[in-house]
Amino acid sequence: MAEQFSDIPSGMMPIFATDMSNAPIELYSGPITIHTDNKTTANDARIYFTWLPEPEIVADVIPDSELDFKLFGFDNTISLKIDKLNIETNAIGTFLTIGNESSMVLHLHPCVMNTASECSNMMFQVVNFTNYMGTAISFTQNSYSRGRMELSTDGWQIILDQTPNCSDLEKQLKKDGGYAITHTGRIERVDGSSFSIADGHRIIDRIRLFLSFCRGRFVGIPFIRGIDSSGNHVYEEWLPAIVSPWKGVRSWLPEHNIGDVTKAFCHFNYLCNNQDWYDSILAAIHWYIFANENLTRLEGSIALAQIAMERLSWMKMVIDQCAISQDGFNRLCASDNFNILFNHLGIPRGIPSELHKLCAYCKSSHISSLSECITQFRNDIVHPPKKNKTSPDKDTLYEAYNASIWALELVILALIQYRGQYVSRVNPKIIWTGQSELVPWVVTQLPG
Repeated sequence: MAEQFSDIPSGMMPIFATDMSNAPIELYSGPITIHTDNKTTANDARIYFTWLPEPEIVADVIPDSELDFKLFGFDNTISLKIDKLNIETNAIGTFLTIGNESSMVLHLHPCVMNTASECSNMMFQVVNFTNYMGTAISFTQNSYSRGRMELSTDGWQIILDQTPNCSDLEKQLKKDGGYAITHTGRIERVDGSSFSIADGHRIIDRIRLFLSFCRGRFVGIPFIRGIDSSGNHVYEEWLPAIVSPWKGVRSWLPEHNIGDVTKAFCHFNYLCNNQDWYDSILAAIHWYIFANENLTRLEGSIALAQIAMERLSWMKMVIDQCAISQDGFNRLCASDNFNILFNHLGIPRGIPSELHKLCAYCKSSHISSLSECITQFRNDIVHPPKKNKTSPDKDTLYEAYNASIWALELVILALIQYRGQYVSRVNPKIIWTGQSELVPWVVTQLPG
């Protein structure tokens, strides 16, 4: 039996493991030094990464007779030092007094230790990414899972492995919500050369952004570790992660067929090498996630989707392609600019026929294209409704929302030159996670 798994690579073990969702992670226990403008004291503390109500690094200070909490007022700047880990950082204090008992919790800023300038590879951990079927990895001698995603770009090799208990954690997250470390990643140069910590951070930031787009919600990367060619830990960082609490949302990611997803990261990173493109993609993905999470109701999500597409349309057609002048772009209405963008990228310009209520509403309102539909709904939301105009019902509004998010997903996918399967949110035949279809610009190029 063991011979069957001999060629399967071992999965990466996490830097910090979580056996259960939302379980605090103890990072350190021992002496610390606390300093303010008028007092320095040495105390013992336990430092944790906690998840609820939102991820943060906290230090529970163990009180002793020398610790006078009155000296650590809210107006004072509190700094914390851990000599054993070579950490210096700032903090905000929370104080509690019950009778004669006092306690203090410090809410820490990011913590950096072993501040080397270079490393040979960087490990990182991902919070709240999704399960997928990638290439095989093994954590035990007689079993394996298809838990590896491999990305490459610009001389970088990136590996992302599901944690050994990823499936169990996802079940807990679906039941209870919150947060868990679901994946472990590693970046290194293809030629094995060392790289700067700053360059490693740059790639990890783009990985986080790309994975967030794949997930349809913000994933987080709270722990980063730099390792030199001898296997020594030469850099480590703990970060209060910006991450969405777990929630089931729709996403374009074909979880059972990620082969083409890994290829798309190469052009995603290529675009991000241009600062204007990076700024535009960063903004568009943030707006996409806010819209996809529907935090601003359907009306706000439709407006956010149009804002994101306008930013990307300007960047592609005016700045990148020089196909339209700045004045020409500004003179055209948004729907015309979207039509030009859709045509250039190979995105269908018609309203998806599967959205029956939306199609009927648009026909009665003399709206003939997807771009006109999106902009008209946005205009009706932002501007006061005209008298005697029939407002769409909730089902029609929901279909308009899906059409808007679908169009934005396709725009981003086309810009990063994605040519594989995707999960279409306007296709009612997709009834279980994993069913997918080719992106439309590839379908139109197939023979026959």
